[in-house]
Amino acid sequence: MNKVLIIDLAKNYGGIEVRVMQMAENMHDKRHYIVMAYNGSPLHNYLKNKNLNVISSPYKRSSIKNIFFIKKIIKEYSIDVVDTHNAQSQLWGILGATLAGLRNRIMTLHIAYSESELAWRKYVYTWIIKLNALLSARFIAISKHLESYIRNLGIKNEILVSENGIDTEKYRNISGDEFRRNIGISDEKKIILNLGRLEPVKGQKYLIDAMKIIRNNNSDAVCVIAGTGRLENKLKEQVEQEGLNDCILMPGFVEETEKALAACDIFCLPSLEEGLPYALLEACAAGKPSIATGVGGVRDFLNNSKAGIIIKPENVEELADKLDFLLNNKHERTVLGNNGLKYVTNNCGIKDMVNETIQFYDKI
Repeated sequence: MNKVLIIDLAKNYGGIEVRVMQMAENMHDKRHYIVMAYNGSPLHNYLKNKNLNVISSPYKRSSIKNIFFIKKIIKEYSIDVVDTHNAQSQLWGILGATLAGLRNRIMTLHIAYSESELAWRKYVYTWIIKLNALLSARFIAISKHLESYIRNLGIKNEILVSENGIDTEKYRNISGDEFRRNIGISDEKKIILNLGRLEPVKGQKYLIDAMKIIRNNNSDAVCVIAGTGRLENKLKEQVEQEGLNDCILMPGFVEETEKALAACDIFCLPSLEEGLPYALLEACAAGKPSIATGVGGVRDFLNNSKAGIIIKPENVEELADKLDFLLNNKHERTVLGNNGLKYVTNNCGIKDMVNETIQFYDKI
């Protein structure tokens, strides 16, 4: 069995980190692996607290010294395969692995970078993907949409499509009462929940604008935007400027997402681009209906699962209309929620995701 180094240098918490956690938990005591995470990040803290195999770089994420630190780790731990997640990891990881003479290099792609960021980020992130391809990396795409995206970049390297998996048992028989108490929301209120990184690609600003439209006719609705990221202060300023502090709460990072989902009535994902987001799978596992933009792998997932309503990205009026519809239609919420739970239970198990990824690791 190959010894695996998984690199994820993200500062914040999102679906990428969920997948890395799942891989670490399922490989522990079964094979040699180590995760390299950003020191003090939610991922680093989680793995450390669970006594899983994790190390951190002594350097800033932007430091070129990470290349040589990764090379050192590969040599020190006799690593056979490197699997990189997120842009910084995929740049330093491919260069460090190449310098170490490691041939088995994998880039796991979670989002279509060129469709998701500002102009300079689009250019840099796309360049990183092409650099990985040039240096003979193989690819894992978490949706067929991302496989097509890679191919459309002219890349002919081997690709494994391995969709994210979810442990549905974790979300069964969970009460949302504690979550409501902790953030001060009464049982009479209906909660619209957004979970994820607070980044431009996640589109939370459109959800805030939609709340401005629906608040007058839905006085019992409260929106909870949970997460951290670059836009945290800017989004809070938007809420303040629009006078929406009474109906939008931003509690920051929520560790026990299952309790937040148990408390909510509708899950909302207004993203501009996605792969196959864990937050959407989690909402389905919790039996909650979703309203989501039909981007990336989301459209196919919702068409197949019948678990939610698909909307256009950046369309505030349509988002507000669909939120208003579900807030006032309990029967439809129940039907969509039941559809999602049934679908992920039958089609989105962790075991398949882990097994096919490990087989890919061991393939040379």
